[in-house]
Amino acid sequence: MTEFYKMTRNCLKCEKSASIWLWFPLRFALGAASETMLVMSETWLSHISDDRSRTTTLAIYTAALSLGFALGPVILTLTGPHGLVPYLTGGGIALVALLSVAMPWMRSPVLGKPTHPGMTRYLALAPVAIGATLLNAALETSGSSFLPLYAMQAGWTEHGATLLLSVLLFGAIVLQIPIGWAADRLNPRRLVIGLSVASAIGALIWPAVIGYPSLAYGLLFLWGGVFVGIYTVMMGVIGSRFRGGDLVSVYSVISIAWGVGAFIGPGATGLAMDLTKHGLPYFAAFACALFAVLPILRKKGA
Repeated sequence: MTEFYKMTRNCLKCEKSASIWLWFPLRFALGAASETMLVMSETWLSHISDDRSRTTTLAIYTAALSLGFALGPVILTLTGPHGLVPYLTGGGIALVALLSVAMPWMRSPVLGKPTHPGMTRYLALAPVAIGATLLNAALETSGSSFLPLYAMQAGWTEHGATLLLSVLLFGAIVLQIPIGWAADRLNPRRLVIGLSVASAIGALIWPAVIGYPSLAYGLLFLWGGVFVGIYTVMMGVIGSRFRGGDLVSVYSVISIAWGVGAFIGPGATGLAMDLTKHGLPYFAAFACALFAVLPILRKKGA
């Protein structure tokens, strides 16, 4: 991740830096298109899944999403930031996804109109799921930005710190399927509370193990999977509660919540790290503990 930032900084210093302003509308269009695809793919997948295996199916989807986040910097490291190769690689991946959806045997679900005319109503109908999205986005962006820096401040090398982030992401990929399987068989509300409490406790342990690489790798692997599992379970709950146009609407609100969380998280984490060298794990523990209260207060629904 640190190498990624270095390449990005060097790219901004290139001779053609005057064209950097073209990135703003292009990045806006990319963000709008990707978020639309995210909402529709989650809706499609949830709609065609049955109640017995919905969360397991969405867990595979979440694992694939985490894999995509992990592969992005790796691809850029391999291709380099300059020339057409990184853009052609990204375009090729998008083309493969397009072809997979455009196959003649793929049939999109028929979705009716939403029950409620505006999306604001869904804020009250699914506060726990929206809170889980805010939490996941805030800590995921904070971890990607600050975990290597936090590790290097604790004495890690740049390579080791980057590897630590990769281990966390690997845990987020591998452990989603067993968590999804458990959510299809256990009470999802109790499972979410347990995952939230475990995430808060795990984050509090970071300062004690960060000086011991073998322990830190193991803890961050487990923490990444448990933490992302909160989001996985709540997406399964949303799929079981809403149908048709309502499902599109609630996923749209969740997508907006993701953007808000991704915007707030790094700033809040940076402030916490200015206050204490363990600001990252302390902020993560506080956020997870705060979220754990939400499903306790809301005894039913999402």
